[in-house]
Amino acid sequence: MSSAGGGARLQPVPPQQRLRALRRQLWLERVVFTAVVIGLLVLLVKQEQGRFAYEISLGKRPVALVATGGDADRVVEGVRRELAPDLPGQASYSPPAMIERIPRGDRPVLSLAQARRQFKREARLYAPGAVIMVEGRPAAVLRTGKEAREGMARVQAAYGPGRARIKEPWEIREINVESRKRLTVEQAVQVLTSPARVEIYRVGANESAWSIARAHHASVAALKRANPGVDLAAVRPGMTVRIGSGAPPVTVITVRTETRIEKIPYQVERVVDPDLRPGAQRVIRPGQPGERQVVEQVTRENARETGRRLIKATISKMPIQQRVAVGREQ
Repeated sequence: MSSAGGGARLQPVPPQQRLRALRRQLWLERVVFTAVVIGLLVLLVKQEQGRFAYEISLGKRPVALVATGGDADRVVEGVRRELAPDLPGQASYSPPAMIERIPRGDRPVLSLAQARRQFKREARLYAPGAVIMVEGRPAAVLRTGKEAREGMARVQAAYGPGRARIKEPWEIREINVESRKRLTVEQAVQVLTSPARVEIYRVGANESAWSIARAHHASVAALKRANPGVDLAAVRPGMTVRIGSGAPPVTVITVRTETRIEKIPYQVERVVDPDLRPGAQRVIRPGQPGERQVVEQVTRENARETGRRLIKATISKMPIQQRVAVGREQ
């Protein structure tokens, strides 16, 4: 049925369509409300972060201030893993590391990298380690007892072949040690075989490794140990080398058998020749030196010879006597 004015009649909206429109409107309102709430929460958190920060301290001593608790945890655990990568779970700070949320005030908040550097510089992290004790004093600190025993074995082998033993009484104690003081096996061997004091020497003209060692009452072998990686056969004027003085922490006694060939001098027989003028001489038969094989037991302390004992000497070639004709004396 048409309206009096001839316009189209409005169709009623089905109930299901009205319900869907209402649900969509409610969903949009809920999304807007949630976004507003989240925005307010973020704003509150930012305001709160601006007012508070997290202080990392060692005992009662403040070390660094960072923006969040997560940053503080990353600093403490990151340094722990860096200083004790083998046993991070067994390493502990002394004094202990503490994290506290405090009002920021006027103190500057450090970046993660800045806080980590500062905390690492001041922290003392202790982890299981092995201390090589020589005559009751600590000589080197390694990570494990196995590495400490390997280091001492290398020290005994550092002075060449033979039966080697350590002169001083020593032992290995496995205790908690400061992690940054733990050495590798190579570093420990260098410490245990190096002189107590080291000075830097500038090579002069016409000097060699042998002359430098002799002038400083040392051996060339000791000079080589003090200068690892340096070609001492090619020293030149102006070059610097390390000269050690004082005994190293450990004395290695090495006993080995050495064999050498020794010359036996020949004797000279003189016979008078009446055909020669007085004072003149003529070799009738040239002499030849003999050879003797000498076997000795040589004892050294840190490559310095302290004893030599003859085991046996065997003549391998007899000397040939030289005959010389001489003129009759007047």
